[in-house]
Amino acid sequence: MKNISIAIQIFIVSLLSNPNVINAQSTWQKLANFNDANAGVWMSSSPNLNYVITSDRWIYHNNNTSNEWIPFVTVPSFYNVGSIKASQVSNRVFCLTSSSGIAYTDNFGASWQNNNLNSGGGTSGFGATILACGLNGTTVLISTIGAISGTIQNNLFVSNNNGTTFSSLPALNFYPTGFHFLDNNQVLSNTANGVFKSTNINVSGSWTQIGLAGMEVTDLKIDGTTIYASVKDNNTGKVYKSSNSGQDWMELTGLPANTNVPKIAFDAINQRLIAITTSGVFVYQSNVWTNISPINSAHELILTGNQTALFCGVRVNGILKVDATTLAVEPINNGLIINSDLMAVSADNQMYTASSNTSFLSKLNLNNLTWTSQTMREDLDFTRNISIGVANDGQCVIGGMHFIAKTANQGATITTLADDFTAPLAPVYDILFPQKMFLGNNGSISMVQHTVQDYIDYSPDMGATWSILFQNVSGQFPAFLNFDKVCSGLQNHYILGTSMQNGQNSIAFSSNQGATWSTLPNPPSLVRDMFIDRFDQLYAVTNTFKYNVSTMDRFKY
Repeated sequence: MKNISIAIQIFIVSLLSNPNVINAQSTWQKLANFNDANAGVWMSSSPNLNYVITSDRWIYHNNNTSNEWIPFVTVPSFYNVGSIKASQVSNRVFCLTSSSGIAYTDNFGASWQNNNLNSGGGTSGFGATILACGLNGTTVLISTIGAISGTIQNNLFVSNNNGTTFSSLPALNFYPTGFHFLDNNQVLSNTANGVFKSTNINVSGSWTQIGLAGMEVTDLKIDGTTIYASVKDNNTGKVYKSSNSGQDWMELTGLPANTNVPKIAFDAINQRLIAITTSGVFVYQSNVWTNISPINSAHELILTGNQTALFCGVRVNGILKVDATTLAVEPINNGLIINSDLMAVSADNQMYTASSNTSFLSKLNLNNLTWTSQTMREDLDFTRNISIGVANDGQCVIGGMHFIAKTANQGATITTLADDFTAPLAPVYDILFPQKMFLGNNGSISMVQHTVQDYIDYSPDMGATWSILFQNVSGQFPAFLNFDKVCSGLQNHYILGTSMQNGQNSIAFSSNQGATWSTLPNPPSLVRDMFIDRFDQLYAVTNTFKYNVSTMDRFKY
């Protein structure tokens, strides 16, 4: 079950009221909940409820009058959930999966059903990958990916009982992004090459392209015979309108320059269109575009049953709400708590936490117990935090996809130390990917960026220059099957990894900046971890004991 109240805790020693008492009692003290560190990836809405999948692939719901998000009971990880679609006639929520066809729940995740859509149903796994889904009352229209070579033949299925059973339809010769019903018989599909239309989905070959050819149509919204389409045209985001069911299209000019309009929402009651763009969030009403938010990294947008709009994105802290009356934008993040995969405490009393699912760096000021959060490296299209540590000067160092950065001034300043252009790149990935990053007492950074890597990248000066600290050499001892950890002192370097000679963990040691290496004798039991203190003393951890190294030739208690 998802933990809905995650408390970030630290261990403190609490003195008893009598100052002469020698013994102290150890207690755990809850610092605070912090709700502004998760991101919405996909959303959907029904007349009364709204749903969001967060960056850690959990699903939450709330109603139109609440700002509190409630997590689903469970979301099976083996579904590999993609986007979601909420039924407009029940509490059923459909999840589009990459390996289990279509999955759905009627009770907020207390129980799940799925249909593989390649053998009539069954348990999860070995199912179809869903390309697109559309709902119209109890009708569910779904496309799955067909053969990956030869003529495009993507499979199409329809259900007339709200997804309980499906029957196959004639295959599609294009790749649909979404399905949108004009009425019970006519369906539109937005694609990477214009808009396609079917006047009878049961007839083979009934789909025809009706407009915006050559453009990536990112979203469609329908109001009777009026259709709105957001497109990407030569790296420029635009919005088009058709007043005759797609026969003719005109651009809604006046939208500020941008590179993409990923989603739109139409408010039929107030006759206004909302668009999220790479230049901010805009409303089109009375033939005029008006900016209502500067947020330019959102990619999901829905209209709720009471005409408020919600938008979010993997680079946006929490969920943002657009008030239906004033168009004011405010966050609604209560309940969206994410696990902290990474944590470090800097010398200036700042505790930094991060999730490996997002690019947010959250900070608890230990002087006043206040939280703040920010997105790392806004100039990057996509990144996430993957490692964190404390440098020799006490500041926090963050390793992310494409970058390594360092804090200063209680987190007010964050400086990039290395990126794809200044640091060695990971094999296979060909990007800076410091998934194992180790900070030394000598001001160094060591990192292992991929499992196939048989060497250790090393910077003696916090990313200014780079070299190789250690590399496996055929026939030479020591050598490692994998590297678990690197500890660098002022004079000595230590590597913990699986020995290529005996398949067990061992520690290699160098006192000459990596020119030569030898292996330390093992303690009485297998080493699981090691660390070095600020006095350059090395400690080894086994299943039962912690050892320190007083000389280079033996371990002792």
